[in-house]
Amino acid sequence: MLGVNGAEGLMRAISLVLIVWVGGGCGCTEYCSRDDQHCMEDCTDWCKLCIAESDEECAETDRCSRSGTCHLVDGVCSATSNADCRKSDGCAASGKCSFLLDGCMVGSDADCGQSQACRMDGSCVLKDTSCQVSEAGCMSSESCAEYGRCHVVNTGSTKECRPMSDADCRNARACRERGYCSFDSTKSLCA
Repeated sequence: MLGVNGAEGLMRAISLVLIVWVGGGCGCTEYCSRDDQHCMEDCTDWCKLCIAESDEECAETDRCSRSGTCHLVDGVCSATSNADCRKSDGCAASGKCSFLLDGCMVGSDADCGQSQACRMDGSCVLKDTSCQVSEAGCMSSESCAEYGRCHVVNTGSTKECRPMSDADCRNARACRERGYCSFDSTKSLCA
């Protein structure tokens, strides 16, 4: 059972939005060492959290490389520019390359066009807040070359690149290398 000081300390830590899971080199903070006996004994192993106190500590976290949150702003690790976003894994993978509002988001067709999602699966056009497939994206995707998934098909709640004919399948690497040369319309794939 936590004492009054321990409970207050825990509530203060929980209420701080600037808690960052240990993923980089951030060590114990003065707060953790000063206010919680268990944390004094072994801050990073017992608490499993740290509170970033500088840009350098934010830059050492996994979240920095994943989502561009590399700078300390009002006590919270945050993205602050397009440059932060462009260096993130989210930009490379899914086009979250533009600093908008308060974070890294897809901001243009160009963001989508440079992403792995575009190259692999044809998600090359901004729609709403994410990259979506397009006919041109499907045609130029690795998915088209490999599996014949060269056309936009509505699959209910989403649209995906899929083959639509035997010709799509015959032109794919999967036909030449594995014999998947016929279009199966029941499954919408090459078989």
